Amino acid sequence: MRTSLSVKKLSDIEPMWPGFRALWASLKASCGTSQRCPKSLTFTDEPSPMYPNDYDCARRFAIDLATNEVLNSVHVSCGEWAMANRGQERGIDDIPAGTAVVSCTWNDYYRSFSMTVEVAPGGLKKLLTA
Repeated sequence: MRTSLSVKKLSDIEPMWPGFRALWASLKASCGTSQRCPKSLTFTDEPSPMYPNDYDCARRFAIDLATNEVLNSVHVSCGEWAMANRGQERGIDDIPAGTAVVSCTWNDYYRSFSMTVEVAPGGLKKLLTA
């Protein structure tokens, strides 16, 4: 299952993901972006590899959904550099219940910021109806 939305302001996300505003502050600081909110948000329960372009920046975060806390993060190589990295761009098959992998791809010059929230198979309905 996969669902996407276009975001204009943080309050667009808050009804679907309570506490996202505080989490966004942490993600924004870790990414080092000046953007006020993600431009697109995708929720999925299928393994999702990342395909950032050469001019993008990318980072993945492990998030505890109960507390909206960042558990871990890793830089993802972009473009041709992704060939030599350790696989951070691949889809993740074994996400524990109650945890999400948030994949962020952004470019401050082009004012783009996309975010994909990946949960364990079958966990998407629970996340979006909570």
